[in-house]
Amino acid sequence: MMTVCSDKNNDNTSGSLQILRHVKKIDTPMRDVRDLLAKILKQYHTVDKVGASLGVLDKTSSFSDHVSWCPVIAKLDRKKETLDETSKSHIADSLSYLEHVVGSFEEKVVTEIQAFRDQWMKKVLLIDALSVMLVVILAAVYIVLSGVTLNRDLLANVVQERPYFYAISTVLVLLAGFLFHCFVRKRVIKNMLGKDINSLNPGMSMALALKKNSRLRHSVFRPAPVGWNMMQRIRLRAVTLQINKLKQQMAEVLSQYTQEKKSESNVA
Repeated sequence: MMTVCSDKNNDNTSGSLQILRHVKKIDTPMRDVRDLLAKILKQYHTVDKVGASLGVLDKTSSFSDHVSWCPVIAKLDRKKETLDETSKSHIADSLSYLEHVVGSFEEKVVTEIQAFRDQWMKKVLLIDALSVMLVVILAAVYIVLSGVTLNRDLLANVVQERPYFYAISTVLVLLAGFLFHCFVRKRVIKNMLGKDINSLNPGMSMALALKKNSRLRHSVFRPAPVGWNMMQRIRLRAVTLQINKLKQQMAEVLSQYTQEKKSESNVA
C-alpha cells in the first residue's frame, strides 16, 4: 500500500494537510495512535496558516516537513498492532518540535521580521524625505535666481489664468512622486534581499516575509508585520492549550503500548 512517504505526486497542499488527509483514511488496529497523530497534525496545520499569513512559509511548505512521520505511518498502513521505541520517539519528537515552534514564534519569528521590516521602512522614508528636500531646495534656488517675488495674490492670479494647466501639472507631479516612492520601495527591498538576511529556523524564509511586507498595497507605516494580528495570537494560544492536552493523551497512549509489550514479555 502506497503512503504519503512514498507517493510521487504533484499535490500542492502543505505537508501537514497532505499527511493529515492520509492518516484519517488509515484503517488500523492502533486507532488511538492514528487519532493522536491526526490531532497533532491539525495543530501543525494551524501553525502553518500563521506562518503562511506572515509570509515565512510558501503554500507548499509546512513546519511538519521537519518531523519524521514515516516510521509511525508505515506501521499504521501495515496494520501493525504495536509500536516500537523508535516510533514512540518520533511521536514524542513531533509534539516537542511543535511546542518549540509555537513557544518561540512571537518572540523569535515575529520579532525578527519586525526588525528587518522597520529597517526597510526607515530607509524608504529617509530616501523619500531627502528627495522631497532636494526638490524644495532646487525650486527655492530657481525662484531666487530668477528674481521672482512670491506672494499670495500673484500665485492666485497665475493659477486663475491657466487653471487646467496647473491642475494637470499638480496631478503629474503627485504621480511622479508616487512612482518614485514605488521605485524606492522596490530598490531598497532588492538591496536587502541581495544580502544573507535569513536568520530564521530552517524551513522559514525571511525573504518571503519581507517581499510580502513590501508589497505596494501595504503601507510603510504599518505598526506590525503583515499577517500578524490578534487573530494569529489567538490561534497560537489555542495551539498551546491543545499541546498541553496532547501531551497527556500521548503519555497515556504510549504507556498503554509499553504495558502491552511488558505483558507479552511476561507471557513469553
